[in-house]
Amino acid sequence: MTRRFLIIGLLLCITSFTGWAGDDLLIKKPSESASKGLEDGLKKGKLYIGGDGRTSFAFNQTVKFGGFRIGWEAFDRHRFGISFHELKEPIEISVELDPFTQPGLKRIYFDYEYFCLFYEPIFYTSNRLQLSAPVHWGRGTLSRSYKDALGRLHEYDSGVSKMAEISFAAEYRLLRWLSLGTGVGYRFQRRSTAVERKALNAPMVALHFHFLMKELWNMAFHKEKLEPWK
Repeated sequence: MTRRFLIIGLLLCITSFTGWAGDDLLIKKPSESASKGLEDGLKKGKLYIGGDGRTSFAFNQTVKFGGFRIGWEAFDRHRFGISFHELKEPIEISVELDPFTQPGLKRIYFDYEYFCLFYEPIFYTSNRLQLSAPVHWGRGTLSRSYKDALGRLHEYDSGVSKMAEISFAAEYRLLRWLSLGTGVGYRFQRRSTAVERKALNAPMVALHFHFLMKELWNMAFHKEKLEPWK
């Protein structure tokens, strides 16, 4: 699944870059029905890609998700896009699978990878700082495994699990082409067992960085189009 995510991400990047390759063909001939405000907002839109991590706690363990996102910022007020995440290490828990056929606690391992669509309204903007309230909706694969005598993991079950996430985030534009951000929020897991929800439904801390692709493009090929940097 991770390989499919990477392929989708690369295709989205290539599609977005074609809007700039031909001297900013993205909005070359605006239609008569388009308002000037809409034209200006889209012209100033920002494609960005970057890392997007999550950290939370479950069963006395630190649960870390690695990931990346591809998004678009329009009008300096809205961000939207797609992100991809997966657990860095499986979550280890003790459960009683069946009190009759398999009595006693068993050690099992949950692994989860998912993709999200997100919308991020920006409610404060200054020269370099932005405050926003991201909302994510997604689905992915939740798998269960056990370890053999040699310590090797063997998957014995998997299924689709949906999730949602709400958070509050702050982002600081460190360089013309790079921004760093953090946030806090809560992740909700749906269509999972009670144990899985306990493992994955949790407060979380987010850390991310964004490369502003249009700035990098203009720095390399259209320096005359760079806006003043404060």
